[in-house]
Amino acid sequence: QIPNLVIGSINKALFPEVMTNASSQRIGLILSYERKIGIGCMLLLALLGYPAVWLLGGKAMSDAYGVLLILTVTIYAGLIAGAYMQFCFIPQGRYSLIVRNRLWALASTLVLMVAGLWLLPSSMIAATALSVSGLIEVAYCRAKAQVTGD
Repeated sequence: QIPNLVIGSINKALFPEVMTNASSQRIGLILSYERKIGIGCMLLLALLGYPAVWLLGGKAMSDAYGVLLILTVTIYAGLIAGAYMQFCFIPQGRYSLIVRNRLWALASTLVLMVAGLWLLPSSMIAATALSVSGLIEVAYCRAKAQVTGD
């Protein structure tokens, strides 16, 4: 959540005019930066996550690295979905799209967790369900932004 908070604050500080004067090109540029930052955070966690897990928990916590890798997808998804909401949906007053997006994310998380735990009881199921749910959020935002013309 920390990268999301930092990027959200940076977006509001650097791009306040986008909230009132949003063009497709500007939004595309911002989304491009968000993608690069998200992928950079994912790579950074992939590189530094194992030593951090080992340092903080030792060998007993080494399985946590797998969960960390799966959950890095949520950073990317949160940044992209948040940018779509902040720069496409909120300026247009399309709050219902945000609510529907969150409901789809909640429903997909619940379905994936129940199905996953029923088929394969594992601690990785919750992390996987959250990550897939985040990707569903991004897909929903992309589809609705294209429909609304952004």
